[in-house]
Amino acid sequence: MSGGRGEAGGRGRSIDGGGVGGRGGIINYAPTSGSVATGAGLSRLIPVRALIEPVEMPPQAVAAYGMVAFTGKPLPNEVARAKFVCEAMKSTLIPQPELAPSTPLSSQMITYWPITNKNKPEADSWKCDYLVENYHLKTGLDAITDADVKRERLATRRGPFLIAWSPSKSRGEKDALILIIDMSSHESQQSFVDLFKDWRQKIIDDPKLWRNGWDAKAIISMFRDTLDKYGETVLKFVKAGG
Repeated sequence: MSGGRGEAGGRGRSIDGGGVGGRGGIINYAPTSGSVATGAGLSRLIPVRALIEPVEMPPQAVAAYGMVAFTGKPLPNEVARAKFVCEAMKSTLIPQPELAPSTPLSSQMITYWPITNKNKPEADSWKCDYLVENYHLKTGLDAITDADVKRERLATRRGPFLIAWSPSKSRGEKDALILIIDMSSHESQQSFVDLFKDWRQKIIDDPKLWRNGWDAKAIISMFRDTLDKYGETVLKFVKAGG
């Protein structure tokens, strides 16, 4: 499935981790020394962003996915902060349509922004005014509800959250591990940019941890610098059904 068409007129760009090149708005991922090409695509995992409408839930066939989950539509004094989140996501993650068409979904880690209608020019170009105003709250709240297996009343917090499932089909399965990043304490645009950069880099650094379900200890070790920077409460793992 496609998760939104992304920014129009983009050109090939590089992201942290190497082995990236492209022309004419399409990103072609060449294997680095640690990557192995297979019939299903590259062993590396490509972090991208996409829009998703309610009818497209749940996403299918992707290696893993994350969701930007707000706990409510922003009040007037919170609109600027919500736009900071959107702009940070936009500035750090490449849009899915810039990948080469041959890139399999199984090689993608997609971070989704829920939207009521992605077939508008403003959505196509990722205008954050439009994306914040037309954020699909129910999709975000559903993600929070599914992640709140310990009944910690996550939906009453300020948020937003980055919530992720690996593999993508594990959402709703008993014993699935769910990764939750709580951005409630973040204020500045730069703090959101830094967190999304950390998110992107962790996906690139060790893709095997994101493909077939997580090892909680390994992921927490990987995010140690993030925890040291923002505190222990910013990241947690919860186990569905337990």
